[in-house]
Amino acid sequence: MANPLFSTYSQGENRITASILAVFERLSFALVEQILQALLQEPETQLLTFDNQPAGLTTVPDARIRASFSYWIETKRGRGVVKAKQLRGHLKALDAEPFVEKQRLLVLTPDAKEPGAVVRLNDQRVVWANFQDLVTAIEQALSLDETWVISERHIPTERERDLLRELVRFLNSEGLLELAQEQVLVVAARLALPMYTTVGAYMCQPNRSFRPSSHMAFYAGGRIDRCIPVIQGSVDEVTLSEEHVRLRTDLAEDIREGLLALVGRLRQEGNPNYGHLYKVIFLSSPEAPETIHLAHDIRNDRVSQSGKAIAFVQGQRYVPLASILAAPETTTELLSLASGRSHST
Repeated sequence: MANPLFSTYSQGENRITASILAVFERLSFALVEQILQALLQEPETQLLTFDNQPAGLTTVPDARIRASFSYWIETKRGRGVVKAKQLRGHLKALDAEPFVEKQRLLVLTPDAKEPGAVVRLNDQRVVWANFQDLVTAIEQALSLDETWVISERHIPTERERDLLRELVRFLNSEGLLELAQEQVLVVAARLALPMYTTVGAYMCQPNRSFRPSSHMAFYAGGRIDRCIPVIQGSVDEVTLSEEHVRLRTDLAEDIREGLLALVGRLRQEGNPNYGHLYKVIFLSSPEAPETIHLAHDIRNDRVSQSGKAIAFVQGQRYVPLASILAAPETTTELLSLASGRSHST
Protein backbone atom coordinates (compact mmCIF):
# COMPACT_ATOMS: atom_id res chain seq x y z
CA MET A 1 0.00 0.00 0.00
CA ALA A 2 1.33 3.45 -0.93
CA ASN A 3 2.32 5.84 1.83
CA PRO A 4 0.25 9.01 2.42
CA LEU A 5 1.29 11.61 -0.13
CA PHE A 6 2.41 14.29 2.32
CA SER A 7 3.36 12.80 5.62
CA THR A 8 1.86 13.86 8.94
CA TYR A 9 4.99 12.98 10.91
CA SER A 10 5.45 15.60 13.64
CA GLN A 11 9.26 15.48 13.43
CA GLY A 12 10.36 17.74 10.56
CA GLU A 13 13.03 15.55 8.97
CA ASN A 14 10.81 12.46 9.03
CA ARG A 15 7.98 14.45 7.44
CA ILE A 16 10.22 15.72 4.65
CA THR A 17 11.81 12.35 3.89
CA ALA A 18 8.49 10.49 3.99
CA SER A 19 6.90 13.02 1.66
CA ILE A 20 9.72 12.72 -0.89
CA LEU A 21 9.47 8.91 -0.81
CA ALA A 22 5.68 9.02 -1.09
CA VAL A 23 5.96 11.02 -4.31
CA PHE A 24 8.72 8.77 -5.68
CA GLU A 25 6.55 5.76 -4.87
CA ARG A 26 3.85 7.09 -7.20
CA LEU A 27 6.20 7.80 -10.12
CA SER A 28 7.39 5.41 -12.79
CA PHE A 29 10.68 3.69 -11.99
CA ALA A 30 12.30 5.30 -15.05
CA LEU A 31 11.44 8.80 -13.82
CA VAL A 32 12.73 8.14 -10.29
CA GLU A 33 15.93 6.70 -11.77
CA GLN A 34 16.34 9.82 -13.91
CA ILE A 35 15.96 12.15 -10.91
CA LEU A 36 18.42 10.10 -8.83
CA GLN A 37 20.92 10.04 -11.70
CA ALA A 38 20.83 13.84 -11.82
CA LEU A 39 21.14 14.20 -8.04
CA LEU A 40 24.06 11.79 -7.82
CA GLN A 41 25.76 13.11 -10.97
CA GLU A 42 25.76 9.58 -12.40
CA PRO A 43 23.83 9.79 -15.69
CA GLU A 44 24.80 6.29 -16.83
CA THR A 45 24.11 4.42 -13.59
CA GLN A 46 21.14 2.23 -14.46
CA LEU A 47 19.36 0.77 -11.47
CA LEU A 48 17.39 -1.77 -13.48
CA THR A 49 18.93 -3.50 -16.49
CA PHE A 50 17.38 -5.53 -19.29
CA ASP A 51 19.73 -7.92 -21.16
CA ASN A 52 19.01 -10.11 -24.15
CA GLN A 53 21.00 -13.38 -23.98
CA PRO A 54 23.48 -12.16 -21.34
CA ALA A 55 26.99 -13.52 -21.86
CA GLY A 56 29.43 -14.88 -19.28
CA LEU A 57 27.02 -17.34 -17.69
CA THR A 58 27.21 -21.15 -17.48
CA THR A 59 23.94 -21.29 -19.36
CA VAL A 60 22.61 -18.47 -21.51
CA PRO A 61 18.97 -17.52 -20.92
CA ASP A 62 16.96 -15.67 -23.52
CA ALA A 63 16.82 -12.56 -21.33
CA ARG A 64 17.61 -11.23 -17.87
CA ILE A 65 16.06 -8.43 -15.80
CA ARG A 66 18.45 -7.48 -13.04
CA ALA A 67 18.72 -5.00 -10.17
CA SER A 68 21.25 -4.90 -7.35
CA PHE A 69 21.37 -1.58 -5.56
CA SER A 70 20.72 0.03 -2.21
CA TYR A 71 20.28 3.79 -2.03
CA TRP A 72 19.98 5.25 1.46
CA ILE A 73 18.83 8.81 2.17
CA GLU A 74 19.78 10.88 5.21
CA THR A 75 17.75 14.10 5.36
CA LYS A 76 18.58 17.14 7.47
CA ARG A 77 16.26 20.08 7.94
CA GLY A 78 18.86 22.37 9.50
CA ARG A 79 22.12 23.73 8.13
CA GLY A 80 25.50 22.61 9.41
CA VAL A 81 24.15 19.66 11.40
CA VAL A 82 25.53 16.66 9.47
CA LYS A 83 27.67 14.42 11.71
CA ALA A 84 30.34 12.07 10.39
CA LYS A 85 29.61 9.51 13.14
CA GLN A 86 26.04 9.05 11.91
CA LEU A 87 27.19 8.72 8.30
CA ARG A 88 29.80 6.09 9.26
CA GLY A 89 27.05 4.16 11.04
CA HIS A 90 24.89 4.26 7.91
CA LEU A 91 27.78 3.01 5.77
CA LYS A 92 28.48 0.15 8.18
CA ALA A 93 24.84 -0.91 7.99
CA LEU A 94 24.89 -0.52 4.22
CA ASP A 95 27.90 -2.84 3.99
CA ALA A 96 25.96 -5.46 5.93
CA GLU A 97 23.29 -5.68 3.23
CA PRO A 98 23.85 -8.85 1.17
CA PHE A 99 24.11 -9.08 -2.63
CA VAL A 100 24.28 -5.33 -3.25
CA GLU A 101 26.54 -4.07 -6.03
CA LYS A 102 25.62 -0.37 -6.09
CA GLN A 103 25.69 1.41 -2.74
CA ARG A 104 24.95 5.08 -2.27
CA LEU A 105 24.20 7.21 0.77
CA LEU A 106 22.49 10.43 -0.36
CA VAL A 107 22.82 13.20 2.22
CA LEU A 108 20.07 15.73 1.52
CA THR A 109 20.32 19.08 3.36
CA PRO A 110 19.52 22.78 2.84
CA ASP A 111 23.23 23.73 3.13
CA ALA A 112 24.68 25.97 0.42
CA LYS A 113 27.97 24.04 0.39
CA GLU A 114 28.95 20.46 0.99
CA PRO A 115 28.99 19.79 4.76
CA GLY A 116 32.45 19.33 6.25
CA ALA A 117 31.49 15.93 7.65
CA VAL A 118 30.89 14.62 4.13
CA VAL A 119 34.15 16.12 2.86
CA ARG A 120 36.18 14.60 5.71
CA LEU A 121 34.54 11.21 5.28
CA ASN A 122 35.86 11.11 1.68
CA ASP A 123 33.85 8.04 0.68
CA GLN A 124 32.70 7.79 -2.95
CA ARG A 125 29.51 6.10 -1.84
CA VAL A 126 28.41 9.24 0.05
CA VAL A 127 26.90 11.95 -2.15
CA TRP A 128 25.64 15.28 -0.84
CA ALA A 129 22.94 17.37 -2.48
CA ASN A 130 20.78 20.19 -1.23
CA PHE A 131 17.05 20.60 -1.73
CA GLN A 132 17.64 23.10 -4.51
CA ASP A 133 19.59 20.37 -6.34
CA LEU A 134 16.55 18.12 -5.97
CA VAL A 135 14.34 20.82 -7.48
CA THR A 136 16.80 21.23 -10.36
CA ALA A 137 16.76 17.46 -10.97
CA ILE A 138 12.96 17.56 -11.01
CA GLU A 139 12.96 20.50 -13.42
CA GLN A 140 15.32 18.67 -15.76
CA ALA A 141 13.14 15.56 -15.62
CA LEU A 142 10.05 17.62 -16.49
CA SER A 143 11.64 19.69 -19.25
CA LEU A 144 11.34 18.91 -22.93
CA ASP A 145 13.69 20.25 -25.56
CA GLU A 146 13.77 19.84 -29.31
CA THR A 147 15.33 16.34 -28.99
CA TRP A 148 12.51 14.81 -26.91
CA VAL A 149 11.05 12.93 -29.89
CA ILE A 150 14.18 10.78 -30.32
CA SER A 151 15.33 10.85 -26.70
CA GLU A 152 15.34 7.70 -24.59
CA ARG A 153 14.33 9.74 -21.53
CA HIS A 154 11.03 8.93 -19.88
CA ILE A 155 8.35 11.49 -20.77
CA PRO A 156 6.45 12.29 -17.54
CA THR A 157 2.69 11.94 -17.54
CA GLU A 158 0.45 14.80 -16.40
CA ARG A 159 -0.13 12.98 -13.11
CA GLU A 160 3.62 12.66 -12.55
CA ARG A 161 4.10 16.35 -13.36
CA ASP A 162 1.42 17.34 -10.86
CA LEU A 163 2.96 15.16 -8.15
CA LEU A 164 6.41 16.65 -8.64
CA ARG A 165 5.06 20.21 -8.70
CA GLU A 166 3.31 19.55 -5.41
CA LEU A 167 6.53 18.15 -3.96
CA VAL A 168 8.42 21.32 -4.94
CA ARG A 169 5.68 23.47 -3.38
CA PHE A 170 5.90 21.37 -0.22
CA LEU A 171 9.69 21.81 0.01
CA ASN A 172 9.27 25.55 -0.49
CA SER A 173 6.58 25.74 2.21
CA GLU A 174 8.99 23.97 4.58
CA GLY A 175 11.52 26.76 4.04
CA LEU A 176 14.08 24.45 2.41
CA LEU A 177 14.56 26.39 -0.83
CA GLU A 178 16.49 29.59 -1.24
CA LEU A 179 15.24 31.36 -4.33
CA ALA A 180 18.24 33.66 -4.61
CA GLN A 181 18.01 36.62 -6.97
CA GLU A 182 21.75 36.72 -7.70
CA GLN A 183 21.75 33.67 -9.90
CA VAL A 184 21.96 32.98 -13.62
CA LEU A 185 19.25 31.11 -15.51
CA VAL A 186 21.02 28.98 -18.13
CA VAL A 187 18.76 27.89 -21.00
CA ALA A 188 19.20 25.47 -23.89
CA ALA A 189 19.63 27.94 -26.73
CA ARG A 190 20.23 26.44 -30.16
CA LEU A 191 17.45 28.70 -31.45
CA ALA A 192 17.21 31.14 -28.54
CA LEU A 193 20.76 32.55 -28.84
CA PRO A 194 20.39 33.85 -32.40
CA MET A 195 16.92 35.13 -31.46
CA TYR A 196 18.40 37.07 -28.54
CA THR A 197 21.12 38.66 -30.65
CA THR A 198 18.45 39.74 -33.13
CA VAL A 199 15.61 41.00 -30.91
CA GLY A 200 17.08 41.20 -27.38
CA ALA A 201 14.54 38.86 -25.79
CA TYR A 202 13.93 35.21 -24.92
CA MET A 203 10.68 33.55 -26.02
CA CYS A 204 9.33 30.19 -24.91
CA GLN A 205 6.04 28.38 -24.30
CA PRO A 206 3.45 30.41 -22.35
CA ASN A 207 3.53 30.27 -18.53
CA ARG A 208 6.80 28.32 -18.39
CA SER A 209 8.05 28.47 -14.81
CA PHE A 210 11.50 29.83 -13.89
CA ARG A 211 13.06 30.65 -10.55
CA PRO A 212 13.78 34.31 -9.81
CA SER A 213 17.11 35.12 -11.48
CA SER A 214 19.10 38.23 -12.21
CA HIS A 215 20.74 37.15 -15.48
CA MET A 216 20.31 34.70 -18.34
CA ALA A 217 22.96 32.63 -20.11
CA PHE A 218 22.68 30.67 -23.34
CA TYR A 219 23.94 27.11 -23.79
CA ALA A 220 24.40 26.10 -27.42
CA GLY A 221 26.90 24.07 -29.41
CA GLY A 222 28.42 22.56 -26.26
CA ARG A 223 29.23 25.97 -24.75
CA ILE A 224 27.75 28.63 -22.50
CA ASP A 225 27.96 31.81 -24.52
CA ARG A 226 30.16 34.54 -23.07
CA CYS A 227 27.39 37.14 -23.34
CA ILE A 228 25.32 37.18 -20.12
CA PRO A 229 22.42 39.68 -20.31
CA VAL A 230 20.42 41.09 -17.40
CA ILE A 231 16.79 39.95 -17.06
CA GLN A 232 14.75 43.15 -17.23
CA GLY A 233 11.18 41.87 -17.04
CA SER A 234 8.81 39.26 -18.38
CA VAL A 235 5.26 38.53 -19.52
CA ASP A 236 3.93 35.02 -18.83
CA GLU A 237 1.75 34.88 -21.93
CA VAL A 238 1.13 37.28 -24.79
CA THR A 239 0.15 37.03 -28.44
CA LEU A 240 2.96 38.68 -30.39
CA SER A 241 1.09 41.16 -32.53
CA GLU A 242 0.55 44.91 -32.19
CA GLU A 243 -3.23 44.50 -32.05
CA HIS A 244 -3.18 42.06 -29.14
CA VAL A 245 -0.50 43.96 -27.20
CA ARG A 246 -2.51 47.20 -27.41
CA LEU A 247 -5.60 45.37 -26.10
CA ARG A 248 -3.74 44.19 -22.98
CA THR A 249 -4.80 46.66 -20.30
CA ASP A 250 -2.98 44.71 -17.58
CA LEU A 251 0.51 45.52 -18.84
CA ALA A 252 2.79 48.14 -17.32
CA GLU A 253 3.67 50.92 -19.76
CA ASP A 254 7.34 49.96 -20.06
CA ILE A 255 6.40 46.32 -20.73
CA ARG A 256 3.85 47.38 -23.34
CA GLU A 257 6.42 49.55 -25.10
CA GLY A 258 8.95 46.74 -25.04
CA LEU A 259 6.45 44.30 -26.51
CA LEU A 260 5.42 46.71 -29.25
CA ALA A 261 9.07 47.22 -30.21
CA LEU A 262 9.61 43.46 -30.18
CA VAL A 263 6.58 42.57 -32.31
CA GLY A 264 7.47 45.38 -34.70
CA ARG A 265 10.87 43.81 -35.34
CA LEU A 266 9.33 40.36 -35.70
CA ARG A 267 6.82 41.65 -38.25
CA GLN A 268 9.42 43.54 -40.26
CA GLU A 269 11.68 40.48 -40.42
CA GLY A 270 8.81 38.14 -41.32
CA ASN A 271 9.67 36.09 -38.22
CA PRO A 272 7.44 32.99 -37.86
CA ASN A 273 6.94 33.77 -34.14
CA TYR A 274 4.91 36.85 -35.03
CA GLY A 275 1.24 36.46 -34.12
CA HIS A 276 1.73 33.44 -31.86
CA LEU A 277 1.34 33.02 -28.09
CA TYR A 278 4.58 33.03 -26.07
CA LYS A 279 6.16 33.85 -22.75
CA VAL A 280 8.60 36.72 -23.25
CA ILE A 281 11.60 37.59 -21.08
CA PHE A 282 13.17 40.96 -21.83
CA LEU A 283 16.97 41.06 -21.71
CA SER A 284 19.62 43.75 -21.87
CA SER A 285 21.05 44.01 -25.36
CA PRO A 286 24.50 42.63 -26.21
CA GLU A 287 25.78 46.24 -26.41
CA ALA A 288 24.25 47.41 -23.12
CA PRO A 289 26.78 48.32 -20.40
CA GLU A 290 24.98 46.13 -17.83
CA THR A 291 25.37 43.02 -20.00
CA ILE A 292 28.25 40.85 -18.80
CA HIS A 293 30.85 39.80 -21.39
CA LEU A 294 33.20 37.06 -20.26
CA ALA A 295 36.64 36.72 -21.81
CA HIS A 296 35.59 33.42 -23.36
CA ASP A 297 32.74 30.94 -23.68
CA ILE A 298 32.46 28.27 -21.00
CA ARG A 299 33.13 24.91 -22.66
CA ASN A 300 31.10 21.88 -21.63
CA ASP A 301 33.62 19.14 -20.83
CA ARG A 302 31.29 16.67 -19.10
CA VAL A 303 31.37 13.19 -20.61
CA SER A 304 29.99 9.81 -19.62
CA GLN A 305 32.10 6.76 -18.83
CA SER A 306 31.76 5.70 -22.46
CA GLY A 307 33.15 9.05 -23.62
CA LYS A 308 29.81 10.42 -24.81
CA ALA A 309 29.18 14.10 -24.14
CA ILE A 310 26.63 14.91 -21.43
CA ALA A 311 24.58 18.03 -22.18
CA PHE A 312 25.02 20.69 -19.52
CA VAL A 313 21.45 21.91 -20.04
CA GLN A 314 18.44 20.03 -21.37
CA GLY A 315 15.82 22.63 -20.53
CA GLN A 316 17.18 25.04 -17.94
CA ARG A 317 19.40 25.10 -14.89
CA TYR A 318 20.71 27.69 -12.46
CA VAL A 319 24.17 28.72 -11.29
CA PRO A 320 25.27 31.50 -8.91
CA LEU A 321 26.20 34.75 -10.63
CA ALA A 322 29.49 34.80 -8.70
CA SER A 323 30.47 31.48 -10.29
CA ILE A 324 29.85 32.88 -13.77
CA LEU A 325 31.81 36.05 -12.97
CA ALA A 326 34.82 33.89 -12.06
CA ALA A 327 34.93 33.01 -15.79
CA PRO A 328 35.70 29.29 -15.49
CA GLU A 329 37.04 27.57 -18.58
CA THR A 330 34.72 24.55 -18.36
CA THR A 331 31.34 23.54 -16.99
CA THR A 332 33.07 21.18 -14.54
CA GLU A 333 34.91 24.17 -13.08
CA LEU A 334 31.66 26.14 -13.07
CA LEU A 335 29.82 23.45 -11.09
CA SER A 336 32.70 23.16 -8.66
CA LEU A 337 32.62 26.92 -8.06
CA ALA A 338 28.83 26.84 -7.74
CA SER A 339 28.63 24.13 -5.13
CA GLY A 340 32.00 24.18 -3.40
CA ARG A 341 32.52 20.51 -4.29
CA SER A 342 34.06 18.49 -7.07
CA HIS A 343 31.69 17.01 -9.64
CA SER A 344 32.54 13.79 -11.43
CA THR A 345 30.84 12.03 -14.30
